[in-house]
Amino acid sequence: METTAPDSDLTNEPPADWDKRRLSRTTKVLLVVGLLVVALLAVRFVLFPVVGVQSLQIPSDTMQPNINSGDRVLFIAFGETDRGDVVIFDAPDEAPGLSTLLLGRVIGLGGESITFENSIVHIDGEPLDEPYLVEGIPTTTAPGEPESFLIPDDQVFIMGDDRPRSLDSRSYGPVEVETIQSNRHWVWNSAG
Repeated sequence: METTAPDSDLTNEPPADWDKRRLSRTTKVLLVVGLLVVALLAVRFVLFPVVGVQSLQIPSDTMQPNINSGDRVLFIAFGETDRGDVVIFDAPDEAPGLSTLLLGRVIGLGGESITFENSIVHIDGEPLDEPYLVEGIPTTTAPGEPESFLIPDDQVFIMGDDRPRSLDSRSYGPVEVETIQSNRHWVWNSAG
């Protein structure tokens, strides 16, 4: 029976250049992970810039039934503000006595006309579909308030979902877009 020297690959001894190869693999893994992190950050901040994140406990019922008093809501500034977005914004000077931050839904956009006819919101003469409202709740203005608005290009018209109890753009007019702090929301701890 002929014996041969054991194959060096089958021994329990690591190869002489083992540390160099391991460092090389570690470096490659770190490089790939680093590139992935940079790519994700680039996508996150270049394509989807987020200006701010806020978590608030809602103090009023102006957004019922969708957001209730006591709900904890996460608000994020993300992309462009559009019709239907629930936003938080700085209280306008025309709304004295209100808290410094207000909550509402964007109803009208800059350049549009908004009117209230037969308890329905109309944008540029067309009825607005508002599936987030409780059916049968009218949208009207108070006596002495205008029944139509032309929204300037750099402003939006904001209303609460609980129309009879909400103090909103029907009272203080359109709101500057630059005062909107957050335009996306998630209710993460519902009180109701």
